[in-house]
Amino acid sequence: CDWGRTWIQKQIEDEKLDQFGGTPMERYLRAFNWALPTLVVVVIGDVVPVTSAETLYAFAWMVLGVTINATIIGNVANIVANLETDSSDFVKKADDIKHYMHTHHVSQGLQDRVEHFMAYLWTAHKGATNEWGFIAELPHTLQMAISDHTRLKYVKDCPFFDFCSDEIIKALAMCLNPLMFSMGDVMVQYNDMGQEMFFLEKGSVEVVSGDGK
Repeated sequence: CDWGRTWIQKQIEDEKLDQFGGTPMERYLRAFNWALPTLVVVVIGDVVPVTSAETLYAFAWMVLGVTINATIIGNVANIVANLETDSSDFVKKADDIKHYMHTHHVSQGLQDRVEHFMAYLWTAHKGATNEWGFIAELPHTLQMAISDHTRLKYVKDCPFFDFCSDEIIKALAMCLNPLMFSMGDVMVQYNDMGQEMFFLEKGSVEVVSGDGK
């Protein structure tokens, strides 16, 4: 018999395949039925190795399956742990702010504004308040390259700086600092000494005259 003392002969004896060993597709399906569970969990099922070569082959695939499972489970566990760490740190920070406001009898309206801002901060930025902080640790050349890509357009599109050279415009772009405001904040008041220039990246502002119109 061509399949004597092999796993196919065992399948024939168990009437999983016909006496001729079945078609190549049937043998492939029976082999695949063994391989997939063995990769996922250490299970051989109704397909068992018979010869020493088949036993060694099955053992090698079991080790590979366990290794793949361990790698996947380990990576997923690390991702979940990191997510829980970030969220727990932010929740603790939010709780500390709420406790501070409650202890100092902050008005309920202001507390609501703070809570809305914290909710937006987590939803939009995952709790990060200074996105440029980690970039400041990069070499100056990389900081310049990132600044050219993210900030240069604001200065370059401002007509007030049309007379400036490209070097000055790039230097001004490097001096921009990101600021974040909550709804209802007053950025500039009438009669304030003008010491800053603001470029609006996201959101909207309302400009009113000195008489509130």
